[in-house]
Amino acid sequence: MSNLLSGLLGALLATIIGAVFAFWVERIKLKAEVMMAVVSWADETYIRLYDLHTAKEAHYTGTKEYFEPGEYERNSRDLRSMLLRDAITARVALAYGEGNQLALLKELRESLLSVTRKMWGAKKETWVEVDREVMAAFEQKIDPLRKELERVPLEQGSFPMRWIGIKKRLTEGPS
Repeated sequence: MSNLLSGLLGALLATIIGAVFAFWVERIKLKAEVMMAVVSWADETYIRLYDLHTAKEAHYTGTKEYFEPGEYERNSRDLRSMLLRDAITARVALAYGEGNQLALLKELRESLLSVTRKMWGAKKETWVEVDREVMAAFEQKIDPLRKELERVPLEQGSFPMRWIGIKKRLTEGPS
């Protein structure tokens, strides 16, 4: 009887441990997928914004046009769509909750949208000032935000990176 009870408890414990482990693994997979989607969104948005900047620079300084006819409008529409849609923020909210990652993503998106609007509103007479503001925004805000946004989910998305994050918190103390 004790062997039967011992076997039953062992099987029950193994089932619970297996279920918890499977849940943990699936959670890590989800976070990794979301992190890849965020990196992809940030890359694509960044490239389109860079293209917009290069096209404006070429147009206002009189160098060879960067875009073919119609490309500027398509790039602008795609960029606007990427900055205004909430799909990526919803995915981050589902995977990471309403915490730091979501706040970083929203701040990055707002910064990118602000810079985009400045460039859309730029005229030849104001381009030098707008260009200076845009470059400063990238150096001081957008690039550091993007780096931080991509670092945090990476640390939380995989076991080795999670271990490095725990080790870092233990050795550096609270931030």
